[in-house]
Amino acid sequence: MPASISGLKKLSYLQCDGNNLKMIPKEIGSLTNLNKLSFMRNQIRSFDDNITNCKALTELILDENYLVKQQIDKLKDLLPNCAIYTEMQK
Repeated sequence: MPASISGLKKLSYLQCDGNNLKMIPKEIGSLTNLNKLSFMRNQIRSFDDNITNCKALTELILDENYLVKQQIDKLKDLLPNCAIYTEMQK
């Protein structure tokens, strides 16, 4: 994902499904107006804590990735007002 995405300050929805991403890019933390974020069917194993800058985020879709329970619990703690969907990769 290009670093220039952090310049899209008014972006409210971002869908990055099926891109073989290994982590949620740190640039996502710059998207403070983001309401919905989808990273379905990637290979995500980690994320940067600056995702907490996404104060408007109400829905985070992480189905079919490789996050472990501890990481999912941490995300829920970091984003208490956000619905997080995490059906595990089979």
